[in-house]
Amino acid sequence: MVRRAIIVVPHNMHWKWLEQQTLKLSFSLPKGSFATSVIRELINQSTENIIDIAE
Repeated sequence: MVRRAIIVVPHNMHWKWLEQQTLKLSFSLPKGSFATSVIRELINQSTENIIDIAE
């Protein structure tokens, strides 16, 4: 039985706005981790904690 970590910390995370609504993300994850899970958690963050950098 293979166990997965409950908490995954992305390493070498970089982001860049390509257009107003297009964000390019890059990061490294430990073996067996899923990038889709990290992206889901980023998207599901409360909008109260988001700063609008476009202003």
